[in-house]
Order: sequence, then structure tokens, then C-alpha cells
Amino acid sequence: MLPLLRVLASEPDALVEHAAAYADLASDELQELQAHWVRRLLWLAVAAVAGLAALLLGGVALMLWAALPAIDAGRVWLLWVVPLVPGLVAVFGVFTARRIDARPAFGNLRAQLREDMAMVREGLAP
Repeated sequence: MLPLLRVLASEPDALVEHAAAYADLASDELQELQAHWVRRLLWLAVAAVAGLAALLLGGVALMLWAALPAIDAGRVWLLWVVPLVPGLVAVFGVFTARRIDARPAFGNLRAQLREDMAMVREGLAP
């Protein structure tokens, strides 16, 4: 412990710089985490809106199919394709949101802290 105290006493600016570097690293990690969640929530919002549109269009298609018994057989496929398109967009949005990297938060900061602690333990070892 004595060498560590000697370094801290002789170079207090080094401790301040090290703490500032930790603060910068934490800030960068927080911005990265925020960007990750914004991307994920954006894709989930796209999926939710597209799913709601698919549900509404599917309901309208069902009502049209029930209300108009004499629909031309050549056009009945439109009743299913129109709600299918936003349904596929919703499924794509959910899979894209799930595929976005789910790394542990503040991984670089933890790794740096482990390295620093290992260096301190090395300095304390007899």
C-alpha cells in the first residue's frame, strides 16, 4: 500500500486525471446505452403501429367479406394481402428490435475497473 500512497501523494493531479478519464468513459458508455435503447424502442414503436394497422385492416377485410357476399373471386385475395403487408412489417420490426445487440451496460467501464484493481493488487503484493 505504501507505493500507492507515495504515488498519490507525489502526483495528486494523476488521480484527478484518472477520475476524469473514468467520468469520460462512463459518459461514453451512457450515450452508447441510450442510443441502443432509442434504436430498440424505435423499432418496437414501428412494430406496434404496423401491428395495429394490420389488426384494423384485417378487421375491415373481415367486415367487407361478411357484408359483401358477391365479391369477385379474382379480387378476394386483396382482402388478405392488404392487412398482411403491415403485419409483415410488424414482425420484421419485432425481430429487428430483438436482434439489436444486447450487451451488458457499462462493460468497458467494468473492464477498465477490473484492470485497475488488478494493477493495484499487483502493486500491493509483496
